[in-house]
Amino acid sequence: MDHSSESLQAYHAALANRPDLNNRVGGADPAVVGRLSLASLRQCGLPQDKPITICDYGCGIGRVAAHVAHAAAPGSRLIGVDIMPEFVGFCSDNVHAPGVASQFHLLEATNEHYARTAERGHRDTPVIPAVELVTMLKESTDFLYSISVFTHLAPSMADEALRVIAAILKPGGIATLTFFLYDAEVEWRRKKGRARGEFDLDRGYWEDNTFYGNRGDRLAFVAYRPDAVLGMAQAHGLSLRSCFAGTWRGTGIITHALQDFVVFEKTK
Repeated sequence: MDHSSESLQAYHAALANRPDLNNRVGGADPAVVGRLSLASLRQCGLPQDKPITICDYGCGIGRVAAHVAHAAAPGSRLIGVDIMPEFVGFCSDNVHAPGVASQFHLLEATNEHYARTAERGHRDTPVIPAVELVTMLKESTDFLYSISVFTHLAPSMADEALRVIAAILKPGGIATLTFFLYDAEVEWRRKKGRARGEFDLDRGYWEDNTFYGNRGDRLAFVAYRPDAVLGMAQAHGLSLRSCFAGTWRGTGIITHALQDFVVFEKTK
């Protein structure tokens, strides 16, 4: 067994001892989540043939970061950020890959959905505000991904996240972000009863271009009109490169991803 395999297995062993953490991010098999997410990111243009700087914006407990780090070329750097102290602490302790420098930071921000599952009495973790993160990583990131983050952000929060993402990307850098894009196809399938079963869209409500799917937990499911996402991204110098539809739409097409993967390039 090579050292890379050993360190990835060590990550999964550590996570197996903390099922509470995995349950709080969805409870699926973390190895499957990591492998399928890596496959999706490769489809979206993740380079693996040269050393790069990668940012996991909303790293959670590192299920994706651990696999990305082990797939990255030697000499690469992986920076993870999240707003949950216990998640950042777990990643700092357990996400390591030979030849790849990894570091994780606690971003100063709040989110009412994630606050419901925050661990009380966690260990102290230094907090950095967004302005400090931008200063630290300004125009240094080649590839950034953010999985299942914008699906829990209201418009003002999404706009701020896009501002930060654009600021830390290099010119020509790539950002792969996941959304629930609520377009005419989704609306048609909802009316025909063909939307994916676990999403009861009839229980949600619209505010301008934003759809909130859970009245009791407003940020548990947030969907956007595609034009709204594109407008926010373009305002921060991000241009659309490609979009891959997720299975949440109920199309019956087997893909790697539940959510829609949207790929932007920093063009100014």
